[in-house]
Amino acid sequence: MRALLGMFGALTALPIPGHAQPPIPLQTQFSHWDHHWFMWTTRHPVYEAIEVMARDGSDGRPPLIWSFLTEREGRKKQINYFNDPVLARRWPGDTHYRDIEYRADGATGAPRDLTVRFRDKDNAPVEWTVTFDPGAVLGTSGAGLTDQSGHSSASLFLIFFREKGAATRHSALRIGGRDFSFRDEDQSSGQFGASYSTNVFTATVAYGSTVVENTSDGMRTSTGRVFRRQASSDAVAFTSNALGDRNAIRIVSAGKPSGVIIDWRNEQPEWATAYRFTSLLRPTAGQKYELVVAPSRE
Repeated sequence: MRALLGMFGALTALPIPGHAQPPIPLQTQFSHWDHHWFMWTTRHPVYEAIEVMARDGSDGRPPLIWSFLTEREGRKKQINYFNDPVLARRWPGDTHYRDIEYRADGATGAPRDLTVRFRDKDNAPVEWTVTFDPGAVLGTSGAGLTDQSGHSSASLFLIFFREKGAATRHSALRIGGRDFSFRDEDQSSGQFGASYSTNVFTATVAYGSTVVENTSDGMRTSTGRVFRRQASSDAVAFTSNALGDRNAIRIVSAGKPSGVIIDWRNEQPEWATAYRFTSLLRPTAGQKYELVVAPSRE
């Protein structure tokens, strides 16, 4: 964990003048997605990639769709589009709510075809289709932990895991009526065409400044996250549901005055992951403090 913190550079919590509550060591987000499609947009003048994340609907709810385009130059900013207006308002960065037309076809355990349509921030129509050959199978080649590739690297640190995936040469992308599909000759650039992944987990640590306010029953951050106190016989935890997700993030007292555990918890226990931190800060109810996380420049 010392090595992990070394990647983030400065991490400080500054008190701003009851009983002690564990400090939030990182401004973090954890989510799980059933499906992920990716394609390099080698021919587009602004964007270098397009992606779609999707979570299957349940209990009468429609699927949750997140599409994003990544800029090629500079800090590789991502432009986000959600079909959930509440999530779009709360999601950080350049984020927009859109009525997204989405269809995914394919058998369980096989790659899924994709059709997605929406309008971008300039009101230009975006239409992307991905198809796989009959009999295509999912594999672990190229899956597992995935490089961030510089995407949004100035604003967050990303841990990105894909359980299984498959690639295809059959895809078509049109933005604003122009064809930006990946072609066979584009592979000479070292990039590849469309791909699909299943069972995808993302964990991010956001860079920047966050003010945390301790209340009588939990904690609130200036970015809109709320942690509720949940006491048990062996620990006191503060739990916050991830944005638009059934997953949760828990801040748990580790039993020692300086011990804190941050727990990225999925509803399936085998995916729970915990990290231990130490902190000299012991805030109490009614106090505020500022959390600052910056990327290392080394």
